[in-house]
Amino acid sequence: MWHHQILLLVALIATVNSQGCKPMPKGVGGTGWTMGPAVPVNPKDVPEGCSDFEVIIARGTSEPNSKTNGKFGSIVGDPIMANLTAIMPNTRGYPVQYPASSNAVADTTTGRIDVINRLTKQSAACPNQKFALIGYSLGAAVIHAAGAKLPKELIPKVLAVVLYGDPMMVSSSGIGKLPDELDNRLLENCSKGDSTCDRAGKCFSPHLDYVQKPWVDRGVKFIEAAFKGTPMPAQKSGTLTLT
Repeated sequence: MWHHQILLLVALIATVNSQGCKPMPKGVGGTGWTMGPAVPVNPKDVPEGCSDFEVIIARGTSEPNSKTNGKFGSIVGDPIMANLTAIMPNTRGYPVQYPASSNAVADTTTGRIDVINRLTKQSAACPNQKFALIGYSLGAAVIHAAGAKLPKELIPKVLAVVLYGDPMMVSSSGIGKLPDELDNRLLENCSKGDSTCDRAGKCFSPHLDYVQKPWVDRGVKFIEAAFKGTPMPAQKSGTLTLT
């Protein structure tokens, strides 16, 4: 059942703005962003060796990469990592190796497996490394699916989970529930009116709000605090207007 709900949500994201919705942010979305095609992943973007902290980032459906730091997705991953690494240079990012196309069912499975494999591999090679998970749109579903299947011994290594435009906020699907330990380290970001995560939302344009500074700063501060050992309280529901 859950895969039908994800497909419905992806179709909803792909629809054009309804009458009365605010315009797309300049330079984002519109005809330059065709929902559906896969965005190629580049194995050369996968970091090797160990770091103190690693942020595992699952981008959204067909989310384009930025021109300057195009590994993680231009709406959420790229701006968060640019700001976070400026504050904490001992932090690096890992782009989830999955197509992020409109084939939501297959891609969620591919992403889930990659997230778990990455955590497993790095935890064995770098026992002291700690992690945060970021997911945007379809990527948020990937993080839910991965968290639900994550081996218990790996859960304490994940210090923060930050989700944007999370379709699971409006779906009672069986994709999987984050374990309590991760749920208590969760920051949900849902812009008011975003039809992907807000039950009352009817517009696509708020789904692109997360590229803006207040939303980026919110995620950066949450992860920074967790990595520095002073975690902020979880925020798991509700919608916000920060722009």
